[in-house]
Amino acid sequence: MLHYLESGPMKVLPECYVCAMRQALSACRLVSDDVDFHHRAMWAAADHLARTASRDITPPEAGEGLYRMIREMSGSPDPFAEQKREQNDVVLEILPWLRDTVAAADDPLLMAVRLAIAGNVVDPGAQASFDLEESVIEATEGEGRLEHYPAFTDSLGRAGNVLLIADNCGEIVFDRVLIETMREAREGLDVTVAVRAGPIINDVTEKEARDVGIDSLARIIPAARRCPAQCWSAPPTSSGRPSSRPTW
Repeated sequence: MLHYLESGPMKVLPECYVCAMRQALSACRLVSDDVDFHHRAMWAAADHLARTASRDITPPEAGEGLYRMIREMSGSPDPFAEQKREQNDVVLEILPWLRDTVAAADDPLLMAVRLAIAGNVVDPGAQASFDLEESVIEATEGEGRLEHYPAFTDSLGRAGNVLLIADNCGEIVFDRVLIETMREAREGLDVTVAVRAGPIINDVTEKEARDVGIDSLARIIPAARRCPAQCWSAPPTSSGRPSSRPTW
């Protein structure tokens, strides 16, 4: 569960532990039908959370170690691999429709932004279920004002390059449409897409980004750490001290 605070970065709340345990169990069930393994993994997950608990870290930072533990226990380097492929395939099937919808809009860029927001619903890490069709319909039919859209278009009109931080599989196909539309709106625009350093939940790595054709539109760079969100704190070095290397 990600909790955003106006006063600063999101911090761990009591509900985050419930969410973390649900995510850990979901990962275990994806890699094995062995109920005994599920029990062992849940005991280990609870122990890990208890030992590493801190109100000063963010939920993604807490999840980083939890998912590493699940990978090591299960022997699966990417428990969500099949789920990620399926999520991308589902949205790739409607890619022509997404492009047509954007092209037919009075403001194609605004429509691409709305659809990219709708794509964010593909996030089993944050919620147990989601309705992609409903989210897309709301995006295309919605009349609500996007508060920061004018500032976004103003910045895009002056920008020579854009950094897009990728999040989930499925959503990355919506991001592709947004990148295509931004490049049409801003001739000569260079786009860089930042992806996760390695598999974690259903987040996009370089492999999934290439699978949906992002490499044909933008430069792909990996994050400095395998964290299920952009973690702005520097990753620790081998000595345990913070590194100066940027991360997300």
